[in-house]
Parts: sequence; C-alpha cells; structure tokens
Amino acid sequence: MLRFDLDTRANILNTDVDPTWDDDVRRVWEENKRRVRESVLMEVGVSDYDRKLEDFSALGMTPLSVLAFHNIFYRQVRAAFVIGAYYAALVGAGTLGERILRSPGQDVA
Repeated sequence: MLRFDLDTRANILNTDVDPTWDDDVRRVWEENKRRVRESVLMEVGVSDYDRKLEDFSALGMTPLSVLAFHNIFYRQVRAAFVIGAYYAALVGAGTLGERILRSPGQDVA
C-alpha cells in the first residue's frame, strides 16, 4: 500500500475559463474555481486573501511524492508561504531539503 499526497487545486485556479465554452461547462468550471478559492481561504484565513490566493496559485500543484513522512513537513512549508510567513517557509524548505538529502546512516555533527 502506498500513501501519497497530491493537491491539484492550484491548477484549477490557474485554468482560464474560455467564454467560447459551452454554458454548462463554463458554469461548472466557475463553480469549481469558487469552491477551490473558498477551501483555500478556509485553510489559510481571509485577511489579505488576494495575495494568499496568488501565492497559492504560484506554487502550483503539489508534486506526487511517496515520501509520506516528508509530505507533512512539505505541507507546512507550503502553508507558511501562502499565509505570508516567507522566512519560515524558506527555513522549512531548506531544512526539509537537508533532511531528504542526508543519507540515513550519516552522523550529524
């Protein structure tokens, strides 16, 4: 059994709804985008929501990863970036990268 994390909500937000699409298709896409915006704002808060949605969209979808233990920390780094805690996101990303790249048997000095 594999446990993995995949979040494609940013792709939905980044999809432009073409006015030439069928009315029903366009309506469904607009509703999906509205729901995604609401779900993101429920996670990260509504203050300064334009910037938060822009940062969330800029990150794109989460890459498919089977490193379940690291996915927890990766989600925390992404959340820190989206809420505007850029320094915390930078430090978290750096330490997560070190953790992933450090070989399992290597002593920490």
